[in-house]
Amino acid sequence: MVDPTEEQVQGWYEQVRNHSDQFLVAEVDGTIRGYAYFRWSDAETKGFVGEDEAGLKEIYVDPNYWREGIGTELLERGLDVLPDDVTALKLEMLSGNEAGRKFYEKHGFERTDTSEFEIGDRLYQTDIYTLQLQPA
Repeated sequence: MVDPTEEQVQGWYEQVRNHSDQFLVAEVDGTIRGYAYFRWSDAETKGFVGEDEAGLKEIYVDPNYWREGIGTELLERGLDVLPDDVTALKLEMLSGNEAGRKFYEKHGFERTDTSEFEIGDRLYQTDIYTLQLQPA
């Protein structure tokens, strides 16, 4: 694992701070154990996210803290901060991610599409999940 430079961290901070998007963290006993990043500004969302939709860019919980409600709390808080006119929350994850599939389906998401994502020189199959918040 490579630690980011101070300049990289500052760049990420500025990127998040300058958008109407939301970056949430979960702290347990003074240590961050998870985070979630919600996006709804047109320029920053992926192509499968429509104008009246938001994207869940990332959600992560330290595996040592799985099944303690941290992921659910991050998701619920993120849903609370979305603008009222957002009709759906969408995300993309690697196909075959069973833990992710179970988590999202438990929270009402449905697999609505598939795609591919390039990492390095390799293409990986992905699944697009949608949580309908209100009629589109």
